[in-house]
Amino acid sequence: MSLQNISQPLSHDQINKIVEGVTVLLPGVLENVLSGTKTTSSHDEFTRHKLYIGSLGIHTTSETLRQIFSAYGEIKDAFVVRDKFGMSKEYGFVIFKNVRSMLMALKDPYKSIDGKMTITKVARSRIRDIEDESLRTIYVSNVSHNMSPSKLLEYFSSYGVIQKGVGN
Repeated sequence: MSLQNISQPLSHDQINKIVEGVTVLLPGVLENVLSGTKTTSSHDEFTRHKLYIGSLGIHTTSETLRQIFSAYGEIKDAFVVRDKFGMSKEYGFVIFKNVRSMLMALKDPYKSIDGKMTITKVARSRIRDIEDESLRTIYVSNVSHNMSPSKLLEYFSSYGVIQKGVGN
């Protein structure tokens, strides 16, 4: 089941209500959302200082990232992204307190961490043009077989106009 093309961008309150509602329908969703989310009061400042570190080993920890990247300057946060079972997704992020430190870390983008060659890049912002259809698309999976498409459409309609709902 997927819902596509919500015609208006959703507010933070609407997104929170959707997550709360979906959590009732699908236990465990809230933990997945929260485990993969880091927030800050200034998104622009957050992303200007943020690096993506890819190809990490499964045993690399957030503390390891912090230790290695602190050689380039003061760090606000460093974390390895994990799945709902706590297993590393083999990438992470480091957020520096200033841009200069981030640029120093980028001078050598390939670093050996825990015996694995990694790649360091500037993290991309998740915020894009609201006209981008992918920002207005919600995919809902693992829905119970006895959940009717009309019931899901009715639920999500309370958050805005739905242009198209597609059931698989």
